[in-house]
Amino acid sequence: MTACIQSVAMCGAELWWKGDLVEGTIGRANELQLLINQEARATTGCFRTTNLGALSMESGLRAASAQLENRQRRLATAAEPTSREPDTGGGFFFFV
Repeated sequence: MTACIQSVAMCGAELWWKGDLVEGTIGRANELQLLINQEARATTGCFRTTNLGALSMESGLRAASAQLENRQRRLATAAEPTSREPDTGGGFFFFV
């Protein structure tokens, strides 16, 4: 259930996330962190007064900024070309 909620909430985050402390993204990261905190409380049954560090350790959920950075890194890795070999310059082939 948590994976479904997080994937929908962070859909397209690769496009708008510019990193920590960048104007315009701080508010969104805070909103996602509140959602992650609610998910952690729901999965563990902890109270609202539970320390957030202990809550994240018990639930196994990472901070929103760490998840957003990971999504950004994966996008950059996926955008890299897969072949590092130089082009052989085979030219064009025409079929008649």
